[in-house]
Amino acid sequence: MISPEYINLLGECADYNDGVVLPAAVDCYVTLVIKPQGDDRVILRALDLDDFAEYSLKELDKRRDLRGEPLPEWAFYPAAVHI
Repeated sequence: MISPEYINLLGECADYNDGVVLPAAVDCYVTLVIKPQGDDRVILRALDLDDFAEYSLKELDKRRDLRGEPLPEWAFYPAAVHI
């Protein structure tokens, strides 16, 4: 699944209130592949960064991976979806 994105340069949250907006397309996208693991582990791979993060949903509040290392910054947003 490829999801094109846009930003609102002017008027965030104003578009559905008949306000003035200035949206612009961005040339970034996200490709998601989701496969159940059968346990509480989440494995994230950032192909563009050649990096991965693996963490437990039960230990997510610690913001550490399964090795006890801090999660990489790029993993904060997807991990926050689970909190």
